[in-house]
Amino acid sequence: MKRLLSMLILLTLVAAPLHVFAQDEPDMEEFVSEDGLLTMLYPADWFVAEGTDLPFGGAVVMNTEEALERYTEGEDPEEGDRLIMVALFPLEFFALFGAELPDEPTILELTTTFAAMFTEPEEPAADDAAPEVTVELGEPEEIELGEDLTAGLVTVSSEEEEGAFIVRDSGTDPAFAYLVVAYSMPGDFTDEQLDLATAIAASVDYTGEPEAMLSALMGAPEDGGDDTGAELDGATLVETRCSTCHTTDRIFAADKDAAGWASTVDRMIDYGAQLTPDERQTVINYLSGAAMEGAGDSMGAALDGATLVETRCSLCHGTDQIYAADMDEEGWTNTVDRMIDYGAQLTQTERQTVIDYLVATQ
Repeated sequence: MKRLLSMLILLTLVAAPLHVFAQDEPDMEEFVSEDGLLTMLYPADWFVAEGTDLPFGGAVVMNTEEALERYTEGEDPEEGDRLIMVALFPLEFFALFGAELPDEPTILELTTTFAAMFTEPEEPAADDAAPEVTVELGEPEEIELGEDLTAGLVTVSSEEEEGAFIVRDSGTDPAFAYLVVAYSMPGDFTDEQLDLATAIAASVDYTGEPEAMLSALMGAPEDGGDDTGAELDGATLVETRCSTCHTTDRIFAADKDAAGWASTVDRMIDYGAQLTPDERQTVINYLSGAAMEGAGDSMGAALDGATLVETRCSLCHGTDQIYAADMDEEGWTNTVDRMIDYGAQLTQTERQTVIDYLVATQ
């Protein structure tokens, strides 16, 4: 069955029109993230954990302590497990993955783009791969969360999952999106769970700097200095700063001259890529120069497990958290696949290299 992260990026709601909150509202408690920037209400008899594995931050709420433990351990959910997940997404995220948004998208345009982006397969399945699960999406609709507060809703259902996908604009400048996912196995999704997800969507608030979300993922220089570019060669800069949102295979497959690469690199900097002026020019020179020859075929394979964990898996959480986890091969496989669903950029070869390395470190 699709892992919960897939669901985060695959999800949209089970067909049921948004209804008025139940008259007997459940007791709610306030969740505050460790950094104090994210707050929201959640059902007092549910269990909550900070979403440290979410690319831009968030929280996970589940109906039982055992269900939450299964989620945090990377295990598949069981019958009766109910999830409500809150995730933050900067709008620049869409452009990084090739999705187009209007300059000032409406909530329905934002919701539709989420649905289209996260439910289409990234690449054709191999001949011997299991058939793709058919996901049925409802028509996006606008719902009211409260006075002057609206959100978009899309329904989702398949033979493996049912749930709800609620998208709310932050209302800030620059804008970002709150994504609230309500998920259960087929037959377990209820109106009560939808009401709870809607209440959470209405209450969630993030007071951090929106620019910091994407910048954290794009690999800021550790010392923030102006002379880092003189110390790092083009290959290293591409690997550490340009492969956080897409693989190097995609970079090296592009056929551009110096002007084309300059335009692309500048656009990535606008989206949040952390490059000083010197580093910018080093990257442009490298991508448009003779060093490009054959790089696409060898770059990914040349990286060992430790390097991949450091450059691809420590962007959203520290390596201490990774190495503190105690998992067998199945657990690491589930976790790495979930991270790939969240956006970790690993080729199939790199994926297996990371799994083998993490299993060996136990």
